[in-house]
Amino acid sequence: MAPLLVLVPTNLLRRHLTLAGAERGGIFNIRFLTLIDLAARLGGTHLAARGLAPLPRLGEEVIARAVCGREAPGYFAPIAGLGGFHRAVLATVTDLKEWGARPDGLAKAADALSRRGDPLAAKLRDL
Repeated sequence: MAPLLVLVPTNLLRRHLTLAGAERGGIFNIRFLTLIDLAARLGGTHLAARGLAPLPRLGEEVIARAVCGREAPGYFAPIAGLGGFHRAVLATVTDLKEWGARPDGLAKAADALSRRGDPLAAKLRDL
């Protein structure tokens, strides 16, 4: 039996529906997908045809850990060494992407923060 795919607009709603189903005794063979998840599934064959492959399952986490490790933590120094810091940064980046934030918009925000002397500017540039 093929799973029932339910398209949801955000990860937050996906999580809510999954937890709500679990609280009501569980759900079976239902998959909640965001538009990004659906695009990744549908785009896999197109990538393969061009000799490309999607980022591995934990690839984004590895990249986030590397970026967080190479930068001086500054503002985040008290928490940067904690195991979940890079995951929190990755979750923020994912939320920004899903929201529709574009690199040029993030760069403008980073410039504005930098002019104010805000230590978050450097981290925002890395996103």
